[in-house]
Amino acid sequence: MRSLCWIGLLSAAISLASMAADPGEELRRAAGRGDVAAVKALLDSGAAVDAANSYGATALTFAADKGHIEVARLLLERGADPNRKDTFYDSSIPAWAAYNGHAEVVRLLLAHGAGDVKEILGGAVFRGHEEVVKAVLESGKADPEALSGALAQATQAEQPEIAEMLKAAGAVPPAAAADKVAPEVLASYAGAYKGDEGGDFSVAFDGDRLILNVPGQGPTELSAADERTFHPIGMDQVTVTFLVDGDQVIGLKVQPPPEGQVYRRLPAAPAATGEPKKEDGQ
Repeated sequence: MRSLCWIGLLSAAISLASMAADPGEELRRAAGRGDVAAVKALLDSGAAVDAANSYGATALTFAADKGHIEVARLLLERGADPNRKDTFYDSSIPAWAAYNGHAEVVRLLLAHGAGDVKEILGGAVFRGHEEVVKAVLESGKADPEALSGALAQATQAEQPEIAEMLKAAGAVPPAAAADKVAPEVLASYAGAYKGDEGGDFSVAFDGDRLILNVPGQGPTELSAADERTFHPIGMDQVTVTFLVDGDQVIGLKVQPPPEGQVYRRLPAAPAATGEPKKEDGQ
């Protein structure tokens, strides 16, 4: 019995020491659990409201991701930054809430100054979260460019209800890639690509628009930032850069992660000649 008592005391001491050593970590864990009382106690004891982990995520990141609105409200009242981005996915706090369908958290963040509306809409449309899209439109913060990108994404994702909501808010289709980049350059990017660590997809050009086809995700239109740099429509935090050696397209790089994932251009399949195959002896 005495030994059990000492084990319990030792465990409590280690827990307290851990909290004292890193109150930011305890704050993030409490926020992720939705524990309002623990978050308040930690803030009152001096924990920094925007203390971030090694990936740049704060307590508000975890609260928004899980949809814990009361924790999010408390953190914002204590000065948490609603526009912080993590350093791995480069995604903003409201984008995490939008991606997971937490419309009320998105409303709260927008009311407290969250501003990356294109990214918020992108995550909401991608997952088909109509209430999140409605929250953004009601905020009045979506500019014409954000609305157009979201409309293109909703059309590609076959989300007709969301597309109609966006059109009613004034959305029009965005400019095609061919409006910024020469068609012959865009055509040179078409082909199949494969990563050394797995993953493959294809790029197609329809004479007007550049389309990324990822297995299991469907087609995604790419908007042109410049001749070699593109973003999937509605996902400006994702960058697709085509790699060129001389006059040959040799691959592309996708970011994030920050260092990028490189995919090699696969050789084109030989064209069929239409000639019948000869049998042995013929």
